[in-house]
Amino acid sequence: DYAYFTVFYGLNSTAGNKGNGVKFYIYTSEDGKTWTLRTEENPTALKSSNSAVYAKIDIKDVNYIRLYANDNGSNASDHAVWGDAKLVKENYSENVMMTVEEFDEMIRKAYKRGPVEDELVLPLLQRDFIKRVGQYQLRMFLEEDPKNQETLEWFLNNEEALRLWTIGGTPNGTYLRSLQVLSRLYQTYKEDLNNENMTANGTKYKDLYLKMMLSLSLSHSTNVGLWIGGGSKLSDAVTRYEIYKQMHLDGKLGSNAMFENYTIEEMRAVMFTNIDDEEILWLRDYSEKKFSNLVDRFNPFKYINYTKGYGYYRPQYYSQENYAKWDAKYELSKYNITYQARTPKLWIVFEEGAVCGGLSKTAANLYGVWGYPAKVVGQPAHAAYIYLYNAGNGKNAWQLAYSVASTGWADTDGGGRMPNGWGGGWSSGAAKRGSYHFLSQEAQNEYEKYEKAELILLQADTFKDDKRKLEQIYRDALKEEIINFDAWVGMISLYNADASKTDEERIALAEEIAEAMTYHPLPMYDLTKLIGTKITSPEYKGKMLMIQEQTLRKATKATSANTLYHKEVPIVANAILGVIDSRIATFSFSGANAGKIVLSKQLQSAQVTWSYSLDGGNNWKE
Repeated sequence: DYAYFTVFYGLNSTAGNKGNGVKFYIYTSEDGKTWTLRTEENPTALKSSNSAVYAKIDIKDVNYIRLYANDNGSNASDHAVWGDAKLVKENYSENVMMTVEEFDEMIRKAYKRGPVEDELVLPLLQRDFIKRVGQYQLRMFLEEDPKNQETLEWFLNNEEALRLWTIGGTPNGTYLRSLQVLSRLYQTYKEDLNNENMTANGTKYKDLYLKMMLSLSLSHSTNVGLWIGGGSKLSDAVTRYEIYKQMHLDGKLGSNAMFENYTIEEMRAVMFTNIDDEEILWLRDYSEKKFSNLVDRFNPFKYINYTKGYGYYRPQYYSQENYAKWDAKYELSKYNITYQARTPKLWIVFEEGAVCGGLSKTAANLYGVWGYPAKVVGQPAHAAYIYLYNAGNGKNAWQLAYSVASTGWADTDGGGRMPNGWGGGWSSGAAKRGSYHFLSQEAQNEYEKYEKAELILLQADTFKDDKRKLEQIYRDALKEEIINFDAWVGMISLYNADASKTDEERIALAEEIAEAMTYHPLPMYDLTKLIGTKITSPEYKGKMLMIQEQTLRKATKATSANTLYHKEVPIVANAILGVIDSRIATFSFSGANAGKIVLSKQLQSAQVTWSYSLDGGNNWKE
């Protein structure tokens, strides 16, 4: 009765990409004695970093199937998995929507140079969707709840929603969970997407609510909760949507105008705030009551003492006899804050103190509950934090705070997922990747250009075997947005894979990149370094070094006319050049700063509270 055997095979992620991989084989037999191999004779060994492989085996004339996972010489970390095995009939289809190949045929026929034409945008987005999600995950999504079919039909045919979600970046977790979250939000609050009323800032509520839902579907595709962990409740996307929606309506966010104008990339950073839902409004109100001064309100040291002797599970914070005391101090009952054993809350950190990690995570919480994106970033033996602020003229910028690194952003990592996905791949190692935030935020600040470029780049995978078309696509994307990192990486990959490209052509490409990325020193250096891996001539290697050095030296003289980060860019450029000023501060008896203690340039924008003493350390002043 059955025509085919279908199955996915691969390694469980618990293997941690260790070991030498597993080779998978499928055999069939008519009599159970003589076996015929139906897959490759010498397949590639799969590791946990590889995607699962799909197999469809014709079984019309066989009675037996044998699945064999070979240890490839060692069974270490061989967590082999055969999944979703089925016997299917002739007319059975695994596909729940058009295939990538079918979309490719359509896209090839409609392709034209330049910006993507309106009628091709939706097919391109749908093609990218099924390429990333896959028929298998999509089928699982549809089978788990009948309501998901309605959500999917709305989503796949709503160009605005699918475009914002796609350009908004990959999910923090899985695509399946992202769709599950989106469906819950859509099914619960779909009427919000019909709200044509306008905010005081001229934003349609339906547009804001759509961005909030899409952002939550991306942020809450993985677990989100209070950073302390323990027994804390995980955030629920629908609950978090309701909280931020109400705070916006009540004027409780730091800036409704800024919140309404966020891109998906910016909005999802707010939604990813590592705090449990029940403490969002509590922390927002507590910080407002405690400090009217905004500098103090967002300063974690005003809430927490730096100490190494903390203990968040001490019984005095969970005993019933102490509840009245803590309730009086922190208004726990007013906000329905959970009070039970092994469930730490942020107020306990305020009582106990923390080291740099806890201080920076609390700072990120403070910004997040007021509607500002913020996250913890790493420095050598230290945790700092960054937050997004309104830099004026419709632009936002990242501020590094609680920094103790002498080279500031150059010695700061990215803090997990990188905006736009930029800076998370190949690195020259010249500096830590934190300063990629300058580039990704510039792209978000010119969002219309960024979106047009990214839509053009969606065509690249369709034409991956056509070098001429690929170069056209990358050039068209760069015409829309000259700083688009994805397009430059695509160009370099194309050049590096093409043996016919000369060193002279590669140098010409490096000069283009240097001009476009002058005031983004680390991306410029990483990209040109990547080109340099294929340059063989000593003469052109020397030219590459000259391009890099001249561009970096130009960046050391950046001004406010060149970049929002005119204080930070010179420090990053100097760090790559190996020029490091390790002084904390200077003092002069003459000149413009006579009689003043002046922080060194690399610390002027680090937002660290400093104290000084003029009597050998007996008395200190902030």
